[in-house]
Amino acid sequence: MRIVDGPLVFTFIWIIGCAAVAFILLRRRPSGQLPPIVLILVTAFLIRFIPALILPRGADYEMRLFQQTADVYRAGDNVYHSTLAHPYLPLLVYWFSFADWLAETTGVFFIFWLKSINILADTLLSGLVYLSVLHQKDDTEARYAAWIYVFNPVTILVVSYQGQFDLLTTFFLMLAWYFFALNGRSPKQLSLSAIMLGMAVLLKTWPLMFLPIVWLRLPNWKTRVRYAFLVGIVPLAALLIYEFLFPGSITSILKRASRAGAISGWWGYSSIIYVWLQLFGQGSSLFGFVSQYGKYLGYFLGFFVIFKTRKRPSLYSLLLTILVMFAAVPNLGLQGLSWIVPMAMILGLYNSLGWYVAGSTVHMLVSYWGIHLTRWIDFFIEMAPANRIIQLSSLTAWLVIVIWCLQEILQKRLLPKIFTPDIDPASLISSNVEQ
Repeated sequence: MRIVDGPLVFTFIWIIGCAAVAFILLRRRPSGQLPPIVLILVTAFLIRFIPALILPRGADYEMRLFQQTADVYRAGDNVYHSTLAHPYLPLLVYWFSFADWLAETTGVFFIFWLKSINILADTLLSGLVYLSVLHQKDDTEARYAAWIYVFNPVTILVVSYQGQFDLLTTFFLMLAWYFFALNGRSPKQLSLSAIMLGMAVLLKTWPLMFLPIVWLRLPNWKTRVRYAFLVGIVPLAALLIYEFLFPGSITSILKRASRAGAISGWWGYSSIIYVWLQLFGQGSSLFGFVSQYGKYLGYFLGFFVIFKTRKRPSLYSLLLTILVMFAAVPNLGLQGLSWIVPMAMILGLYNSLGWYVAGSTVHMLVSYWGIHLTRWIDFFIEMAPANRIIQLSSLTAWLVIVIWCLQEILQKRLLPKIFTPDIDPASLISSNVEQ
């Protein structure tokens, strides 16, 4: 392995530059007029497109899995009856296969086509941030929020470097919120919200957490049942189509989707326990307990937050639920760190978001250049201590999340010198549905 790898060096400098611009914008609002939204969208696309085109790789394990999934499906075999650890509902199988066909047809590498739909989704999220802020504030504020989002390094790293699909999922989830919270009570808007949420769930199952948030704000059981039905019909249709193509698949698909998740020991408090176990040989029982049951603590606290924030704006409830779950679970994939960014941007939580982006970027850079895109770190340190550095780097993001959670829960009276109070989200985003 060469330590001087042109594409890796260029893309590293690229993301550092994007991060620098984002932090400058967060710390000091530009004095001149910001670009119009069309130029903002074009810039967002190019910022993500260029490193994806130059870097013909993504997270190693995931890219191999996606390629193998495409190979199995295009050979006419059932992905969910194979030995592949494909944990998603069927829609992504078709995209992997189409990206593989595009690569053969055009000669442009498979991973670029795989990333392209995520790049488009994150670009459109810049526009959705603009529209959402514009709904409550003026055009200048909306452009400012979108312009920060354009350069934020967290989502760029996920879509253009790692190649994961969480921003495509987040785009549909944010559309579900947008139609629900900002466009009134009409059945048409609620139906659009439900269908968009169904699309998000079809891509990855984690957006289901938005369903109880909506339920607590709908006026009656008839509306709740109709909303849930429309959410469910989208993934159900996809399951039935795949079942028609490959009979006997539904049980396998559901089992795999329910087991999806990252490995413990590489996130937050579980990384501390695991590194302690590796160094001193103590704590195996505690690590085993945390690995098996820690996620249930996250689920419980998530539902508790959803209930306690039922009178707050739906987007704030969703954001705080995710923050609390991230603080409590022992496992979290790097791509999950991107979920929070558009939500906090729309809510105007710039100060807290700045700390979050800083901590997440450190963890992501150490992880991507330490293990996922390459193993540069092995040139300087042996593998075992290198892995411990990568594992403990998660604390730069996890500790920020814990402080952010405590600050929100304690009404921003905690650690004011670290996180200065933001505008109350309730004053930024209101909802006719919620009133």
